[in-house]
Amino acid sequence: MDLMDCITKSIEITKSIEIFSHIATILAALFAIYGINSWKKQFDFKNNYCLRKEIFRSTFSLENSIRDFRIYLAISEEEGWPAIKMSYEARYNRIHEAFANLEFQLAEASHFENMDFSTPLKKLKDANAQLIFHAHNFINSTGSIDERMQNKETACWESDDDRFSQRIKNALEEIKNISRGSQNERI
Repeated sequence: MDLMDCITKSIEITKSIEIFSHIATILAALFAIYGINSWKKQFDFKNNYCLRKEIFRSTFSLENSIRDFRIYLAISEEEGWPAIKMSYEARYNRIHEAFANLEFQLAEASHFENMDFSTPLKKLKDANAQLIFHAHNFINSTGSIDERMQNKETACWESDDDRFSQRIKNALEEIKNISRGSQNERI
């Protein structure tokens, strides 16, 4: 075995290694493309699922915040006025935060999923604005006791059949149904 045979053999081995290296690179690229595509599909499904989950969580949070706010107004006569005003502001801020969170989730869903939440959101805004208006008039009333009590009765959570409850529940149900509809269309 002379030097030329060794060089020839090493060149053949190098070419074999290069061929295997190219084959391995091509296989790695194919696996990467397949992996990226399957990851993207899973990521899209997870994002859609998480978006719907956040919408439902936001609707429940808003519903509970409003219920807590209205129940508190109904039993607020036992506390002094300064405590009522502080609790009113804290509960109002909680409603406002829950409503802003729901609006954000719906805007995100409208953008990414092409869902239209404008009608139920408008109904929800109107009912929420009237609720806050009557509660504010009850807390900061300068009028007669009868006027204050009328605002309290209007704003308080008396039953699920009163107008605020029905309007809020209907709007939230409409939002949930629109969100469920997009889920069913995808499956």
